Amino acid sequence: MDLLPISRNELLQLPSQLEARNARWSKVMNIASKVAMAALAAIALATTSIFLFGITLTGPAPLLFIGSVLSTPLWMFASAKCADESAKAAKLAKQERGVTEALEEFQQLSVEQFSSICSKLSIDPTISHYSPEQFAVLIARLAFWNKTGQTMLEKANRHIYADTPESELGFDASKMTPGQATYLRYTIREIGYSILEDDALPAMLQTALIRQLLDNPSSASSLAAVGTTTPKPLAIRITELFHDNNDIYMTFHDTSRPPLTRHEIIHLFNTGGASALQQRIFA
Repeated sequence: MDLLPISRNELLQLPSQLEARNARWSKVMNIASKVAMAALAAIALATTSIFLFGITLTGPAPLLFIGSVLSTPLWMFASAKCADESAKAAKLAKQERGVTEALEEFQQLSVEQFSSICSKLSIDPTISHYSPEQFAVLIARLAFWNKTGQTMLEKANRHIYADTPESELGFDASKMTPGQATYLRYTIREIGYSILEDDALPAMLQTALIRQLLDNPSSASSLAAVGTTTPKPLAIRITELFHDNNDIYMTFHDTSRPPLTRHEIIHLFNTGGASALQQRIFA
C-alpha cells in the first residue's frame, strides 16, 4: 500500500468520509479511463475498416477522420491519466479504511484503555489542542501508520534478507536452473526494496507528521512543506551506494539541514518511534 499525501484538514476529518469520497472519485476516474479506451477502440476500428474495405469518405468525413486519428495521443494520455487517478484514489480509500477500523476499535475501549494506548505512543491525552473527536482521529491515524510502518518493514526484510527469499512466494529453487534461481532471488529482493521505499518508509514519516500535528497544530501541513522524499528502484539505489555511498531518502527545503537517509529513518523509528522522527524532521 503506497502512502499518498493528504492535507492537514483531511487528516482531521473522519476517515470514513474520506474513504467514501475517494472511493467515488476512483469509480469516476475508472469510468473516464474506460470511455477514453472506447474512443481509441472506435478510432482503431474505423481506421481498419476504411483501409481494409476501401471505404471512400465524402463531405466533412475526411476532416473528421483525420481529426480523430490526430486526437489518438490525447485519448491515450487521458486514459492513462484517469487510470492513474483512479488507482491513487482507490489507495487513499484503502488507507482511510484502515484508519476507520483503528478508530472503531478505539471507540470500543474504556477511558483507561484509551489512555494506556496514548501512553504507549508517548502522548498525554489530557493535553490536546483539538476537539475529542479530532484527537481520537489523529490518534487512530498515528496508531494505524505506526502499525503499517512496522508491518511493511517486516515484510520488506523478509524479501530482502531471507537466505531463500523465493520460499516467501512459494517457489522451489531446486526445480530451477541456477540462472533462473538467481534471477528469481534478485526479483524478490527487488520487490522487498520496493516495499521498503514505497510503503514502509513513507508510513514511518507519516507517523512523524501526525505526531507533529498533535503537538503543534499550526505546524507544517504536510511532509511536502518540509522536504522532498525520493523513493528509488533497487538498481539506481545500488549504483548510488556503490559510487558515492548515497543513501538519501528525504531532503529538506532548508538546505542547511542534513538530509535523512533510509538507515536513519529506520533507526529512529525502531528506537524512538514517531517522536524521534518528529524531532529530526520538524526540529
